[in-house]
Amino acid sequence: MSLLRPRFLQILSWRYFSSIRESTAAWSFISCSIPLFLLGQITAGISLSLGTIAACLADSGKSLRHRQYDFLLTVLLFFPVSLGVDWLFPHTMLFGGYLAVASFLLLMLSIFSPRYAAIGFATTVLITYTMIMHTDGQPIWLTPALLTTGAIWYAIWQWLLQKALPHREDADLIHDLYQTLGEKLLSHNKPLTRKQSNLNDDFITSARLRSTLAEKLEHVEGRIHQQIADREGNDKLSLIHSFVQQASYIAEQTRLMHFNPAEQFGQDNTAWINSIVTSTDAIVNYLHNVRIENINSLPLPDINFGALRAVSTKNQYPLETSQALAFINKLEKIYCALMKLGATHELEYPIAKPKLSLRKLPANINTNVRLFLCNLNYNSPHFRHALRGCLCLSIGLFLVRFLNLEFGFWTLMTSLFVLRPNLSMTWDRLRNRVAGTVSGLIVVSFLLYLNLPNSVLSLVYCAAAVLFFHTTARVYSVGVFAVTLFVFSGFALNGQADLILLPRLENTLLGVALPVLLVLLMAPGWQKKAFPGQFIQTTNSYKHYLVALADYLATPNVQPSHVNNLLQQCVINDTHLFDHWLKYIGEPKQVKKTTVTILLCCRHSNVMLRLLTQLNAEIDKENSSELVTIIDELNNAIDAFSTLEEQLERDKSDFYNIIANRTDNIAGNITAAEQLTHETNPLIILKVLKRMAKK
Repeated sequence: MSLLRPRFLQILSWRYFSSIRESTAAWSFISCSIPLFLLGQITAGISLSLGTIAACLADSGKSLRHRQYDFLLTVLLFFPVSLGVDWLFPHTMLFGGYLAVASFLLLMLSIFSPRYAAIGFATTVLITYTMIMHTDGQPIWLTPALLTTGAIWYAIWQWLLQKALPHREDADLIHDLYQTLGEKLLSHNKPLTRKQSNLNDDFITSARLRSTLAEKLEHVEGRIHQQIADREGNDKLSLIHSFVQQASYIAEQTRLMHFNPAEQFGQDNTAWINSIVTSTDAIVNYLHNVRIENINSLPLPDINFGALRAVSTKNQYPLETSQALAFINKLEKIYCALMKLGATHELEYPIAKPKLSLRKLPANINTNVRLFLCNLNYNSPHFRHALRGCLCLSIGLFLVRFLNLEFGFWTLMTSLFVLRPNLSMTWDRLRNRVAGTVSGLIVVSFLLYLNLPNSVLSLVYCAAAVLFFHTTARVYSVGVFAVTLFVFSGFALNGQADLILLPRLENTLLGVALPVLLVLLMAPGWQKKAFPGQFIQTTNSYKHYLVALADYLATPNVQPSHVNNLLQQCVINDTHLFDHWLKYIGEPKQVKKTTVTILLCCRHSNVMLRLLTQLNAEIDKENSSELVTIIDELNNAIDAFSTLEEQLERDKSDFYNIIANRTDNIAGNITAAEQLTHETNPLIILKVLKRMAKK
């Protein structure tokens, strides 16, 4: 998929609608609501569909065993919590206390694991759904029962999917992962065809894709490792595991693909550049089409790498020529990795953990209670987030009842979805929520003008539901747009279409304002303050990698796994560094000087990481004739990184001014080092690293 392709076309592409879990969620939503709509039971249909949404929010397990356990816990929580809401709803004081305590405890479940965090958040959302669907005079158990039934219906659909199509979701994730790999490789191909390129823009494009790729790799690897730990492996999982391993290797190779030739070189070697671009495009196209199901029938592109290297060049371009050859070498390694796709291997199962016994249950409960109590302080991010959520709902409830807002409980639901752990993420949610709501209301106004029949409204409802489930996690504004459409359709089917426009807008504006104000008042998490600490941590991880590498080379009979693990930690830290920049530019107000400084540090760190990756690939402990010299040079580089770390710690309070005063020097150092990231001589790589650390 072209990086120049308009964003909205990427959103509407089939890629966003091929996920089997989201498709199943959408069909469970539609199948439990549309039949009741046709029977005239609009309120019951909406309640059931809201229950499926809440269950979908709680469904974050990575293995079948975890998902079954999560569904059971979700159902056990949904009914009593919702029943408490319906029972206490008429009593403002009692209900306010119940809402505050229940939401705080549910959001505090995040201290135990991300899975429990998802269940706690989904149950808190269910509280707002119960308020929205509350009707005076009906039995207090009816709405909780309908919401819980919707959750059970969702669980049944997902269980049937898992039984009918095991590992289909993993296969979908693999396809999406390889498409992202194709986009990442394409981003390195673009500078070859441009007359002029902006190094910062090229870095930002590549780094964004690298961050996305790292997130997807981590997610897929986590799923596979959890399934292996739960002993759910089979030949299909073994095949998927091999795809992930090759994807990780290809991602590492793309990290080393730097070739930004001068304009004159491109003019004098047009045919060679075009051959490289054509070969890269062929591999990109192959990556975009990789699926588990078609790997044996998908033909690899026919590329003659020997002929590609043999193209003659003029002698006055030794640097560009060596960079081009290095680019081709990495391209060939990616090609060889693709040739291995489809091969399976035996999965290594961990030693089975002893099953939980009733004797050990009190000890486990005590451990969890201590963990909960240890996090009951303002220094805990879990506590702060739960407190913000609790205050959002409590203040929102007060405002809704004091102002007597129509459909006011949408405000509380909006606040929950917008609230995030820091200001940058919350502000991004605010913008997407407002944009999605306003665009949705514009379309709703047009639909009101058309006065659509119920049959068409049902189709709009179904289409909006499918769009919501497939886009809300990827492009939140589109998900909100879809929500606005199916809320309108539900109201229109109930004969209340005219009531939605103004309440939806005013509740959205109030709902997005509350979380932003609370995050501003309670530890906003300014990225400018956090970045120097992350930069020091990243530099420290580079030093630890070099120390481990020196120990590995100096010690006989030592396996390199520890060194490789530390390199992966370096990759994670460098990705987090760029994520800080992305979050900073997402804050309400930025300073251009600070933006440039943070980006410069990100580029500096990334060049170091590429050099470390190249060093890791080129060092051969067994066959190196310069092992002693390499170890000495490693120690020199370690000393340089130690000095750099000490300077950063000492000057942390004045970090931005010091970097800003040395911008030109650092930028020149980055450019010079970047030209040598293709080097294969470990001694040269170490000297470049030492020079970067010193400057």
